[in-house]
Amino acid sequence: MSGFQSWFVADQLSSMGRSKTQGILAGEEYVETQLVDLSVERAIMVSVGLGAGRPQLGVALLADTFENNAWTVESTVELLQQLRGGGSRVEDNPELLPWTALYASQRMEPFGNEMPWQELDNPNLLSIWAIMSACGVFWGLTHEEEMPLIFAKNKEEYERTAVAAGGAVADEYPWSSIEAFYEACQEQAERFQAERQPLLEIPDVLRKAPEIARRLNS
Repeated sequence: MSGFQSWFVADQLSSMGRSKTQGILAGEEYVETQLVDLSVERAIMVSVGLGAGRPQLGVALLADTFENNAWTVESTVELLQQLRGGGSRVEDNPELLPWTALYASQRMEPFGNEMPWQELDNPNLLSIWAIMSACGVFWGLTHEEEMPLIFAKNKEEYERTAVAAGGAVADEYPWSSIEAFYEACQEQAERFQAERQPLLEIPDVLRKAPEIARRLNS
């Protein structure tokens, strides 16, 4: 699976100081699960943004995430059907932003305040993060017309949080427009490719899938 999600989470934790604490055993380090959850949710947010605003990169991320897919017609149909299932999480939680709804049932904070730093490489966790991000890409690809309203809702919630935090959160929303948000998502994907590896080429069978072709050809 693509390393984009793990790369993004590690990058975010690094930018936040990753709040490591020393464990009982020598050399054992922990990180706050709240920060991990926040970083994973941001990765899904970027994935939604790529699907909605930069579909070529979004679909390339899908191809990269499922690099071991046989990419037959049957396997592609099956994969996209699974990704559509992520949409039900969003539909069932209309009060939440799409990336929050997609990750809501996978959050780690309810199971403890800290987790071993080395667990960030746990294959099961990485798989969950990758699949949730892929669902985010697909949701963005198929709901791009809803994004202006989603963007406005996110901006409103961000500013409300800033007021409630009493200045602990910057008052200014990070992106001046939805296009600026899409550009920021693109920059993250390009940074990953520059620092790690290029995303895989989009298989023809994926490119020709109706929901994908609609966006790539528009």
